[in-house]
Amino acid sequence: MSNPPYGSGGPSGDLPEDDWFRPAPPQGREQIYRESQYGNSAPPTQYGAYDEYGDQSGFADQNGYVPAQQGYDDHTSFDAAGGQAFGQQYDGQGYGDQGYGDHYADQTYADQSYAAHQNGYEAHDGYGADPAVTVLDGGPIQVDNPPGVDVGDDGGRGGGGRGRGRRGKGGGGKEGWKKYVPNWKIVAAVCAVGLVAMLGLVGIGYASTPTPDLTNSANLQEGVDFQRTSVYWDGKKGKEKVMFSMAANREDVELAAVPVHVRQAVMAAEQRGFETDPGISIKGMTRAAMKTVTGGSVEGGSTITQQLARNRLNTLSTDRSVTRKVKEIFTALKLEGKYSKDEIMKNYLNTIPFGRNASGIQAASKAYFWKDISKLSVEEGAMLAAMIQQPGYFCGWDDPKKEDLPCHTALVDRWNYVLNGMVTEGWLEKGKRDAMKFPKVKENAAPQSDSQQAYILDRVLSELGQIPDFDETAVTTSGGYKIYTSLNPKLMDYAEEAVKKAGPDATLSKKNEKIIRSGLVVVDPKDGSIVAFYGGNPKRNMPNAALVDQPQIGSSFKPYVLATALSEGFNVKSLIEGRGLICLDKTTGDVIADAKSETVCQDQRGGYWMRSAHSEGQAITLVKATEQSINSSFVKLGIKVGLDKVIAKAKDFGLPTEGMDPANPSLSLGVSNVPAMYQAAGYAAFSNGGTAYTPHLITKITHKDSGTGKESEVPLPWKKKQVLTEDQAAQATEAMRAVVTSGTGKEARLVNGQPAAGKTGTTDEGAATWFVGYTPQYSAAATVYHQKSKSMEPYIGESASYGGHYPALIWKAFMDKALAGSDLEQFPTPTYTGDTMKWDTLKPKPTKTDKCGPIEQIMNQCENNGHGDGGGGQQDLPGCQVGQLPPACDATKPPPGTENDPPDWFCVAHADYPACATQDGGDQAHVDNDGDGVTADQDPNDYDPNVPNQQNNGQGQGNRQTAQ
Repeated sequence: MSNPPYGSGGPSGDLPEDDWFRPAPPQGREQIYRESQYGNSAPPTQYGAYDEYGDQSGFADQNGYVPAQQGYDDHTSFDAAGGQAFGQQYDGQGYGDQGYGDHYADQTYADQSYAAHQNGYEAHDGYGADPAVTVLDGGPIQVDNPPGVDVGDDGGRGGGGRGRGRRGKGGGGKEGWKKYVPNWKIVAAVCAVGLVAMLGLVGIGYASTPTPDLTNSANLQEGVDFQRTSVYWDGKKGKEKVMFSMAANREDVELAAVPVHVRQAVMAAEQRGFETDPGISIKGMTRAAMKTVTGGSVEGGSTITQQLARNRLNTLSTDRSVTRKVKEIFTALKLEGKYSKDEIMKNYLNTIPFGRNASGIQAASKAYFWKDISKLSVEEGAMLAAMIQQPGYFCGWDDPKKEDLPCHTALVDRWNYVLNGMVTEGWLEKGKRDAMKFPKVKENAAPQSDSQQAYILDRVLSELGQIPDFDETAVTTSGGYKIYTSLNPKLMDYAEEAVKKAGPDATLSKKNEKIIRSGLVVVDPKDGSIVAFYGGNPKRNMPNAALVDQPQIGSSFKPYVLATALSEGFNVKSLIEGRGLICLDKTTGDVIADAKSETVCQDQRGGYWMRSAHSEGQAITLVKATEQSINSSFVKLGIKVGLDKVIAKAKDFGLPTEGMDPANPSLSLGVSNVPAMYQAAGYAAFSNGGTAYTPHLITKITHKDSGTGKESEVPLPWKKKQVLTEDQAAQATEAMRAVVTSGTGKEARLVNGQPAAGKTGTTDEGAATWFVGYTPQYSAAATVYHQKSKSMEPYIGESASYGGHYPALIWKAFMDKALAGSDLEQFPTPTYTGDTMKWDTLKPKPTKTDKCGPIEQIMNQCENNGHGDGGGGQQDLPGCQVGQLPPACDATKPPPGTENDPPDWFCVAHADYPACATQDGGDQAHVDNDGDGVTADQDPNDYDPNVPNQQNNGQGQGNRQTAQ
């Protein structure tokens, strides 16, 4: 270390650094100074002694200075006035540990002449404005007064230090935060150096970025096919088999062959200023940068040229990172500098992905409209332009129910955006635009069989689009990915076989196969992964019935209402209303006793009328309510626990809840539309002990960098959430096991005795039917529904239009095959945590002296005899039937007052009774009380719910409420 620097005129020292910085007693320091070359620079003086840092002695000289109380501060000044005491602590470069760094000499106190070396306090606060102060080389300086001392307006005291005085003239010291702020010149210098370095790096980056050769067709194709993306079946690590490769179909076309209106539509969709922009969009980049800075994901903002750069330059990574965006910008600028706008547009249109495995506008034109690009209409061109934004999500199939699909609604919105943009840019007349309708899309001609490959590809692309900051289009444009799925080829075959053989497909004509749809999806309860599905024949160009289409779910929604009650602290032994044809208060759920008809209930009392005649008694357990699918039980339960909580719980299970209305009591009966995939995943939470998983079929993605050869793994976003405790899940399972063993889903019982649980679902008029069930190994949802949400009865018969029939049979057919040879696995036994709530209580049983006749039975004044298993209808009305006669019942006569017009239940048992033979419906060849398609004269069990029980008892606010 060198001697302390001196100011102008100050001699440079040559003493050893120890002489300057070693601690020394006061006299020792004075001696060091006197022996130095500076000791002769001034007349002999008496030097004051400095004690160690913080010592109470402070500074004292021979002329009467009063010692300072806390040492000197290196930012404070000396006052020339004798006897002035300063209470400032020395917190700078203390003499105790850094030697004699500053030197002060009381040269002539009488005339206030000080001698001090230049580097003393001159840099901070001076020694006072009044005295003549010199440095050791004799040069005068102007200094300030000590802090906190005011000598009047002309003295300028009170500046600089920690004192309370005002800053005087010339006060140059830095206080507080100012002492930490560097000189502006230093800041400017650092910024300049940083800017130069940054510009240098930008220049190096730009210079090192290659320019793609757009004139070489081989190079052009390389960007699409240089590495294929492969999709794999599930399998042991290292032994996975390739399912298919995702190489895009592509057919190049000259720009002149592309209609001008198609090019304009693409510009309206992606970059309206393409013809004048320099290849990058400052506005778009600013928007993307703001989103990134504010914590959002890295956004796009890419121009057409930037998109081409991304598609063409293999070295660009596929994540939406800032680094990739910079490389993309460099490449775009180089493309703009080398090629014309027409060349850029041509190459863009020939490589951009459009969905349906089509890369390029010509391939897309043939995939969606079966025509050459040159023959596209304005409407069709605008639709293809709209597809560019989200080709993996938008769906454009010509589906009678397409308006219900969010993917189609989103595409129509984007299509409107494109056309409106064309009007704004002056490329399309507003009158013509207003007259345009969304074009009809042809079937996808790609699938050559009814395999599920096309549906798998759609689902893979959809899941890729859910991965944050991942460019899903890169899997087909640049490749190099390995996508591993949970799909099991053997289970896929079982699913297809179950739908085709156990469902209605075998009995339907080809025409009706597009009207009556069937689907099955199977999920592994351990992680929510999809192991198998069958969504219908892709050749028919219909939505995937297992993963995409959204039938109304009916009573298969009721387990989520049950789960809400369990989460709210109630157990399945709780008692609740179980009667039909009653009026419920919409706010409290309580029965409005004096409202005996639908008109009185709704119009006069503002209640909710339960149309189903199916009754299990005034107070039944939640297990019985689930087993028999009692509508009144679940409407009341939903109101009691809170319909807003029901919606929240359904969302926790993973169901889409958009459109669910907490003010509608029928919500508990399943009025929402949900893809089967979410149903299978939702019920999986009951199977695995209460954990809901995001349904998915992608289990792993790896990417091999074409430049380095390094393989990396893409993080997946699938989530899980604990929605029930293990015991709550076990209680729900007990209720749904009863559905299979003795309730509405008996046709789903498995042949090997494997315990199973589930729930049926049937909507108004039998438009959609469900069976969703599970074992410890699998959770599966089977659905059969009308594509246009109309009754299926004309196509498959009334007896089959229930969830307990075809859907249950499809589910059973799959499970029997999938579990064949497997060991039986048991469900956990519930411990019934939670309160046993009695929302309703049983009426006392009639005594032996009570008369229980037909009228009393009809009025529900007798003990319930347990007829029916959830099918509903008149078979649930008690009456005088053979084998079930109350002691006071005369089976040969109708109830009093009905002798001339006996009720149907009486005539079924007494067809020869005169009044029965003459009344409408008395002919038993036309009476079908349980709705199973077999008339009473041929059906000895016309009231027996077990052979079978398919009477409609409706749901929602339609003509009938369906309990199944």
